[in-house]
Amino acid sequence: MNLYLLSPINLSVSGMGLLLQKCLKEKLLQPCKQIHALMLNITH
Repeated sequence: MNLYLLSPINLSVSGMGLLLQKCLKEKLLQPCKQIHALMLNITH
């Protein structure tokens, strides 16, 4: 997974939601936690 794609500037919250669902589906816990943390940073 390209870290550039995970930058908050390039992703909307809805885009992150889709990424999070994909991570959960594939059971990739570490990227999942990172994406979730980014989402929390953006929304708060």
